[in-house]
Amino acid sequence: MFCSAGCSYQKQEPEGYSESNRRNIFTTRNAIDRIAVILSGQARPHTLRRYAVIRGAFAKFLGRDDQRDPGAVPTIIVGLGNPGAKYEGTRHNVGFWCIDRIAESYPGGSTRSHRLVHTSEQNVAGHCVVLAKPRTYVNESGRAITSLSTRFRATAKNLIVVYDEMALPSGKVRIRARGGDGGHNGMKSIIGAVGTQEFVRIRIGIGRPEGQVGDIEHVLSRPSEEERRAIDEGIDRATDAIVMALSEGVERAMNVYN
Repeated sequence: MFCSAGCSYQKQEPEGYSESNRRNIFTTRNAIDRIAVILSGQARPHTLRRYAVIRGAFAKFLGRDDQRDPGAVPTIIVGLGNPGAKYEGTRHNVGFWCIDRIAESYPGGSTRSHRLVHTSEQNVAGHCVVLAKPRTYVNESGRAITSLSTRFRATAKNLIVVYDEMALPSGKVRIRARGGDGGHNGMKSIIGAVGTQEFVRIRIGIGRPEGQVGDIEHVLSRPSEEERRAIDEGIDRATDAIVMALSEGVERAMNVYN
């Protein structure tokens, strides 16, 4: 579940203006915010610099400093999962559940649906991030990552991937700053797409299958109520870990949540 407003700074009403002027100012400011989103994904560097000058001048007119850099690359947080109602609630979609939880905890995102990925640009604990849910199947997640990297000029260092892990008990969270795919086909696809293993990943345990249940059947089935409660607790921890990683660094988050 994504939210509908834009990722931006907190707006403050200027003093000494009529209500009509305030509305005009904030309407113009919102328009400039929209332009920033477009430019940061498509414009050339000299256009971004020109935009920054205009943005700064407008901020001075309002009597406040605005330090946001429209050319800055956001942190891209990607939750893995399969699209479509058929897969909603299945273990393989734990990454989607985590993205939804972050969006609920930090409302105010600007939501868009692209050909390969759904995105929500928003402010998470003072950090501008892109929450992303691929529209590809898990095994082809690399295609969505390539699209995101191009659109936001991001590299692997700007990436955090959240996904399910059978090797961990249900709800257990593990954070790593780098590593292999661990047999997860979605991660294999992403590593192939970005050409490196040097990006942050957060695994949320879904447990191993019991009895004669195979791995594929396990990840594509829905957890029991007890398992779901444990997984939800893990998602809460993963969300807190992401906020700490953004604010205090990945190493700190690993020390606290691993």
